[in-house]
Amino acid sequence: MGRAAGDFSVQVDPDQNMVAGVLLDGLSLQEDGAHHWMNPSLGHKSFVFCQKGGRGRAYVSYPALTEYGFNGASGFSQFLEAARVTGVPDEIFGSATVSGPLATFNGAHNWVEHPYRKGLALIGDAGGASDPSWGQGLALAIHDAKLLSENLMTDEDWDKAGNAYAVQHDRDFGIIHTFENWMSEVLCDTGPDADKRRERILPMWHQDRSRNPMTIVNGPSKQLDETVRKRFFCED
Repeated sequence: MGRAAGDFSVQVDPDQNMVAGVLLDGLSLQEDGAHHWMNPSLGHKSFVFCQKGGRGRAYVSYPALTEYGFNGASGFSQFLEAARVTGVPDEIFGSATVSGPLATFNGAHNWVEHPYRKGLALIGDAGGASDPSWGQGLALAIHDAKLLSENLMTDEDWDKAGNAYAVQHDRDFGIIHTFENWMSEVLCDTGPDADKRRERILPMWHQDRSRNPMTIVNGPSKQLDETVRKRFFCED
């Protein structure tokens, strides 16, 4: 609604992956834990975020080119199979029951350039929505709120403050956007060339962890210039 109200132009990445999620009861996992599995050869990622009493949210991320989606009760068995081939052990979902709707969403980044106009500032997903399979949505919303509030508190000209926030947002979202695409290229692309790329890159990451700036953990403080890109892809 904020984007429409401000007549902002929305930018959207090409389709890369889909994200399916469902609320479950009866999970066989420790409470208050987050669990993650990957199968890079398939381009799959699976997550389970546990709550209390065996309840939790489960997700599967998979390539957008795959000709299937998981929606409604009829899609649950396919969802479980996708989680299984990702690497989730069968016993985790052995006694699980569906407690909420199963739905699939496009994971493509979408954003607006300069998310401030005529007194309206966009934060969080309204300003820029990253690929949800990398789990940055809440962190970006809090980061945007902090940037905007700091600018409003330091400049009595709120229009000037709003524009300053938008410049900072574009810089920081651009860093997150670039890094997530880099990570997806290494860890989620499929095919023989992608497998060979991982065989070359992953051992070098293990040997020298500074090659990967881990922006999804450390935040958008590090500029991703060509030197950083070459080290990330082990092209130096």
